[in-house]
Amino acid sequence: MRETVVALFDEFGTAQNVVEDLVDAGYLRDNISLVANDAAGQYAQQVERVGEDVTAGEGAGFGAVIGTLTGLGVALIPGIGPVLAAGPLAAALFAGVGAVVGAATGGLVAGLIDAGVPEDDAEYYAEGVRRGGTLVIVQTNDNDAQRVEDVINLHDPVNIEHRTGEYRKGGWTGYDSKSGPYTSEQIAAERQRYESTGSSKFLPFETYGEDFHKHYETNFANTDFSYDQYLPAYRYGYDLGMSDTYRDYDWVRLEPVAQRQWEASNPGTWEDFKAAIREGWRRLTNRL
Repeated sequence: MRETVVALFDEFGTAQNVVEDLVDAGYLRDNISLVANDAAGQYAQQVERVGEDVTAGEGAGFGAVIGTLTGLGVALIPGIGPVLAAGPLAAALFAGVGAVVGAATGGLVAGLIDAGVPEDDAEYYAEGVRRGGTLVIVQTNDNDAQRVEDVINLHDPVNIEHRTGEYRKGGWTGYDSKSGPYTSEQIAAERQRYESTGSSKFLPFETYGEDFHKHYETNFANTDFSYDQYLPAYRYGYDLGMSDTYRDYDWVRLEPVAQRQWEASNPGTWEDFKAAIREGWRRLTNRL
């Protein structure tokens, strides 16, 4: 059975990293879509350069993975304005899926519904894009949906219920395609409201480099693996600690999730690296 997993991100670069991690984990590009607000027109310029200067596979500023998603282009969405779209949903938007109801709900809402997203959720996500966000949409089977969510959750997607609650506090009553698009200035102000929350208050990974190296020397120096080989494990644990989704988990609850995602990209190595992963997580959470 097919299932659609959707996540909203405030920053395009974060969504880009998610797509790259999904592809690295073995998910087909043909099943991944991305939709990003392009109020400033920067993505339209890059799409134009793809056509003029390089092949789409070279990315032209989008990165090697985004550049190879199917249907890369810019669409004008009612109520949202210009968006960068790539993947199966892009083809739907460009083909006018839901054109009959487009005047009432907007092309992005119709496209998300067509992809299997409940209507209320589709409107929430469309409003997120209207306010400057980027969507990652993955169509997968129900057996892999949890693994997809694990990859996404490492990158702190927007809690859509909390965010729409914030919208409502500001007077929002629902997505309306007749509302005007946000300007670049409005989007910048919107993002500023959230920049002091979430993982931004934590120190960069490099800050803990000396601590992690000492931990390696104490625990793993006599193993068959170098510090450089352990470094991705420390970073993975750090990312788990950074995640709003997992930050409040204790290790007993977190370990099955962490192992499942680690083994997806590094099969058969969990027992070798789990202590380093736990240490990376512990540094961020101060848990034992």
